[in-house]
Parts: sequence; C-alpha cells; structure tokens
Amino acid sequence: MKIFTQRLGLMVIFMMGVLNGFSQNLLPNGSFELHTSCPDYWSIFPNDQITTAVGWYDANGTCDYYHICGTDEANIPNTFKGYQETHDMLDSAYAGFYPFHDGPPPAAREYLRTTFEPLEVGLSYTFSMKVNAADLSPLHIDCFEVLFYIEYIENDPTIAFIDNAQLDFSSYGIISDSINWVTLETNFIADSAYTNLMIGCFEEVEEVVFESTGIGAAWSSYYYLDDLCLRLETSSCQTITTGNSEVVSTLDEELYFFPNPTNSLTTIVLPKNEPAKIFIYDLQGRLERELQANTQEVQIELPVKQGVYFIQVVGESYSSSVKVVKE
Repeated sequence: MKIFTQRLGLMVIFMMGVLNGFSQNLLPNGSFELHTSCPDYWSIFPNDQITTAVGWYDANGTCDYYHICGTDEANIPNTFKGYQETHDMLDSAYAGFYPFHDGPPPAAREYLRTTFEPLEVGLSYTFSMKVNAADLSPLHIDCFEVLFYIEYIENDPTIAFIDNAQLDFSSYGIISDSINWVTLETNFIADSAYTNLMIGCFEEVEEVVFESTGIGAAWSSYYYLDDLCLRLETSSCQTITTGNSEVVSTLDEELYFFPNPTNSLTTIVLPKNEPAKIFIYDLQGRLERELQANTQEVQIELPVKQGVYFIQVVGESYSSSVKVVKE
C-alpha cells in the first residue's frame, strides 16, 4: 500500500467520493499532444504527417496531423481544410482524415490506427472520440466506426474489414457541425484480447448516409478527430480538477500533482516508489528540461516563461503525461 503525506491523503479521500472509479485511457496519446516533430504540411504521400504523433499510424491513405506549432497548412487553427480551434483552451493538437469517398471502398478512404495493451475478454469497455466537420468538406456523413483486431494486415488491409467494425456511431446521424466538437461514445464487451484498433468508415457506399455541402467538386468527406479514449466502462479518461489539485491516469495507478495552476513549483506524487524520468515540454512540444526522480514525491520548478507545459513521467512499469499551467 502506498503511503502519502497527510494533506494528500485527505485530498484522495475526498476525490474518491467524487470520482467513483476514475481510471486511465488505454490508448496512447489519445489527444495527439505528444509528437516527435511539428507538422510542416498536410499529408501527401510519402510525406506522412500523422506518424509524428506518438503512437498513431495510417492504415490506408495519409492521415493528417495538426498542431499549434505546425507550419503552412498543418497549423491550428488555420488548416488546409478550413479554420478550426481545438475543443479545449489547453489542447494543442488534433488529427484529420478522409473517412469516406463515394467510390468503392476503400478507394480514397483513410483509416487511422493505433496499438494498446490486450483487452480482457468479458469486460465492458467504453470508447469515445470527438469529431468535427471541416469547413471545406464536400460531404457530411454518418459513417464513423471503430474496428478492433489482433494482428495488423499489411498491404492495404482495409478492404478485408468492410462491414466488420464492432463499433458503429451512425445513430448520431450525419455529423455536420463545423464549429463545435461532437462527442461520440458507446459501450461494448470485449470478445477477444484485442491489441489494435482502426478508425474510419467500413460500410459499402450504399449503406452510408451523406449529404453534399456544395463545396468543391470531389465527393469526399473530411473530418478532424481528437480526444480518443478507450477505458473500462466504470472509469473515466478525464483529467479531474478539484481546486488546485489534479488526479491523472497512468497505465496502472494514479499520479497526483499539485498545485495547478502554479506560479513556479508543482509537486508530483508518483504512483510507485521506483526511479523515474521526468520530461518537461512546452506547448510546441520542445523539451525544456529532463529530471531524474529517485523519491516518490518530487517537487519540480517549471521554466520561467508563463504558459502551458506538459510533464511526462516514465517509470519502470508505468508512464503518464499531464498538463500544468504556469501563471
């Protein structure tokens, strides 16, 4: 059993009553914040931008990656498909793709994929994501689906998956909102120890409900994606804020840090008493500082400049990333 300081223990008791089962996002980098480099253009083969978002890959086509540090038409909010703000003032990135074209599948359809730890057969999970229709999308559609699988099929795998997606969000109707982000969410029971998922439209053309926006000549749809979350049904992916303290998910236990916002110092209580690396990134994804933690409670001094920072903690058996505001 972990031993916390008295002030933290009181906070945990209070928050347990409020949260009722807070846990983790099983997907890596579900908000696309972590990246290896800033995107410099929208994706044109072989200039594949989505792979710069840690943990995310194409399954077909060349999905796009947008970040506030991006240049040219890979910048937020001015993307190559129109103007779109992030859904949250602390958010700094999202993905974009063409999920549907009115030709035979998977013609001109793009699919986004990632990997994760095996699901447990028989347990109930919740999947959610935020979507937004691009200003310059010629079509609006109702076809957003998620396919879970175990082994990835190379060489254009999506044709083998048509009509096989387990999660179908068509009940939300045609997604046409180009200003607000629309949250799609559903529950399911894992029937296999899935380790991969793919997002896109897996229906035949005649099964997809779509409408023309009157923009452009190409019969395709373009959408932005953000805040993808896979979790146990009884838990939550949200970072929970209570006063000046936050609880943030890790791969198996909870990471605590306070205060947030802070004027200079923030304290992090690690989920396990083991050595860990701490990385501090600015909002553009640049590494500002790297620290070694040898105790379970660590006090960190943030960089001098005010703004939003990402703190990534990597231990021997867990990993987590959190946002901190420096006032």
